[in-house]
Amino acid sequence: MKRHIAKDLIDKYNQGLCSPEEKALVEAGFNQMLKDNSAIYPNQEIEEADQRMRAQITAHIHSAPGKSKPARLWVNIAAAASIILVLGAGLFFYLDQEKKSATQLTAAAPHTEDIKPGKNTATLTLSDGRKVVLSEATTGQLAEQAGVKIRKTKDGQIIYETPAHLLEVNSQPVENTLSTSKGETYRIILPDGTKVWLNAASSLKYPASFASLKARNVQLSGEAYFEVSKDKTRPFIVNNSDQKVEVLGTHFNISSYADEPYTKTTLLEGAVKVTAENTYTTLSPGQQSSLNKKQRSLLVSTVDTEEVMAWKNGYFMFINEDIGSVMKKLSRWYDVDIVYEWDVSGKAVWGTISRFQKISKVLNMLEMTGVVKFKIEGRRIIVKP
Repeated sequence: MKRHIAKDLIDKYNQGLCSPEEKALVEAGFNQMLKDNSAIYPNQEIEEADQRMRAQITAHIHSAPGKSKPARLWVNIAAAASIILVLGAGLFFYLDQEKKSATQLTAAAPHTEDIKPGKNTATLTLSDGRKVVLSEATTGQLAEQAGVKIRKTKDGQIIYETPAHLLEVNSQPVENTLSTSKGETYRIILPDGTKVWLNAASSLKYPASFASLKARNVQLSGEAYFEVSKDKTRPFIVNNSDQKVEVLGTHFNISSYADEPYTKTTLLEGAVKVTAENTYTTLSPGQQSSLNKKQRSLLVSTVDTEEVMAWKNGYFMFINEDIGSVMKKLSRWYDVDIVYEWDVSGKAVWGTISRFQKISKVLNMLEMTGVVKFKIEGRRIIVKP
């Protein structure tokens, strides 16, 4: 499997040097991906979807090989160079140089039971204890607290409106909590204009107004992506049980689930300061800090930010990912219990697929790697050798 040959073919296409056969091969792959993934991007122009799909191909072509081999599905392409195509199910297709005359597709048996994916909803808990299920709330004003109005927009976002006469009021604001259960995700615009995407089984506690505060402190449990509104005079600080992240205005992701061994902070734009215990580090774009919760050590590495942000962009991306980690993500998004019938330590899988597919599609994709099998029983997923 010559991965560099696949990259060379993509490069030739970009430079306009492909033969008619090679050009047709590459374009057929792109067009098929756009067709298979059209449901993932219902509100985006086709050009944006095209760019995202091309980025996914590039990410997989450049990914380093790991312990687990991707599914080997042979496609007969007359005289064309070997190429990797990531399709809607996120599988890898290779040219079998020795068996060009035969097309062999190894398909996993379909699962008879199925489970729907998560949805866009959350629960907003107000300072007085009132709870609002946001998927059931009507568009318009939801509540008013100390003069601050909370509204739900037509596209389902929650925004806060602070009247001008309250901006200079020197009082301690009330706090709200946005929380998602398993199978839920939501986006909110905080009182300072900061945008937050909350992943499943997560919560964010924040003031209903930052107007009178010297620092914009919020409390996170689980995972969230932040696009922080710039304010040079008041830092934005994300606190959790393990660390705090301080910024002035930037884009970053924090994953800090209680059942995960690491708290990970990934920077996409700007700069952030991560503090844990008695040490701290400053990240640059493309870097990730990883805090070992047991050893309390803080390490920094360069990561594939597209893989990290896949959840926020509407898909799963597993690049040589530990099966245990994969199943935790599926458990949170599909609200299922995971039962292991064998030791999956050291076992890893590859694949990319929409988060809005039913779970059977995801499991079939993972089974096609040849590494693992699954059985669906009610809301239990049994992991089998």
